[in-house]
Amino acid sequence: MSLFSEQQNFYGKVKSLALTYETQPCLRVCVTEKCNLNCFYCHKEGMQAKYENYLDKTDYTFIAKTFSALGLKKVKFTGGEPLLRQDLFEIIKIFKQAGFEDISLVTNGSLLDREKLEKLRESGLGRITISFDTINKKTAIQMNNCPNIEKVLDNTVLARAIFENVKVNCVIVPGMNFPEEILDITNFCRDNRITLKILTRLSEDQAYPLSAQALNLIKMNKTLVKKEINEKSFVPSSKYFFSDGTNIEINDFRNEEYRKKIENSAHCRNCPQKGQCVEGPYAIRIMPNGDIKSCLIRQDNAIRFMKIKRRHAKLICLTGLTYSGKTEFAKIAEKTGIKVISIGKTLKEELARKNIEPSYQNIMELSKKICEESGSLGALEKSLEPMEKEFDNEKIIIIDSVRRTEEYSFLKQFFKTYLVGITCSKKERFRRAEQKGSKLTAKQLAQRDKIETGKIDSIQKFNIGELLGSADYYLSGETPYFKGTVSEIIKEIAKD
Repeated sequence: MSLFSEQQNFYGKVKSLALTYETQPCLRVCVTEKCNLNCFYCHKEGMQAKYENYLDKTDYTFIAKTFSALGLKKVKFTGGEPLLRQDLFEIIKIFKQAGFEDISLVTNGSLLDREKLEKLRESGLGRITISFDTINKKTAIQMNNCPNIEKVLDNTVLARAIFENVKVNCVIVPGMNFPEEILDITNFCRDNRITLKILTRLSEDQAYPLSAQALNLIKMNKTLVKKEINEKSFVPSSKYFFSDGTNIEINDFRNEEYRKKIENSAHCRNCPQKGQCVEGPYAIRIMPNGDIKSCLIRQDNAIRFMKIKRRHAKLICLTGLTYSGKTEFAKIAEKTGIKVISIGKTLKEELARKNIEPSYQNIMELSKKICEESGSLGALEKSLEPMEKEFDNEKIIIIDSVRRTEEYSFLKQFFKTYLVGITCSKKERFRRAEQKGSKLTAKQLAQRDKIETGKIDSIQKFNIGELLGSADYYLSGETPYFKGTVSEIIKEIAKD
């Protein structure tokens, strides 16, 4: 499979996964499988082994932009224990900058302190969930191998002072913390204005669910004011509000309505393990190595990311679609040992092989056809195919056209990519075209501008970098200093 085909195949799978959810899924980003505690019931987000290769900030930037572009706005950071990642604050910031609106974290609370909590909030975290199952030291060691439950409780109170939305996850297990401690934990949460979420083990096989038993026990001791049901969520979620300020949340993975959702889900309909599943595809999980999973149980349906994420080629993106001559930029680049690829030249050669005149109109028709058949990156893929074997040699490649924001964004996600915007008025472009013997008329050049940018304005300057919104460098094509500036940019990029 060719370079871009492999990447687009990956993107297509991710897009397909996201679009099959009935409601907008939550993105669960598991940043590490490591944990400083050892809860005996932990499902480890469906992970089967420890990881050697972790995603870095560049990888998370790609993931955040990709899923944000697909419309996801909710992300939850999990582990293991996510606070074992020293760069967690930066990772959270990446998702905030990518446009995620609901950003939360699940932690065991043992590594929190005021400084970390404030850094989490400054990074963009909006909600925090702290997991503990007991307020008794002996039980905490038995259930979680946690020797300092007092510190966890103190950190939970501290979190409530910094975050408005704090939740406690509590897994109830008969004979350990249930029914003996359920009221004590409930009162702790009430006293600190925290919502208690009652969870049961995924392997629970009870005729009468433990969560319902726990709720009935609480109702016997407190006055229920109202109940709210979240019907938008894929998993039925109920909230119970009591007169003394106690708030309880329960997710029922086992009710009949939810089982029907699993039966009808595009992800679960033909799954051989759906009978044992108690969760379904309510979240898209990103594993520490970048594998993307839609459920906890299956291990054979992950979308692989690592094998295509590392690309060593460096790209410098230039303007101009069809001009295949040696621009000053290209000449200087070649002297520096940089490979030069001209998309226009590639398309002309493609036409020549088919005995078609390589006119401007025919080149545009071919480009359009490639885009229709292979997506907007088809022309780039065709240009790069001859050099694919050289990508691992740390070569720098010049692409002399990036016509759409989508193309540049896609390249930026997979490569060390530079975009150079060349400022040049239309009048100057026409003059240069005439000097170089171009067969393109002023009308054709204007048409090309319309194709490339989607708009024409005779007054504004044509600057593909500005139009794409994020050029790394700008050049003025109308000054006598053009060649010198090009040399400096090339040298700077070559050193990077």
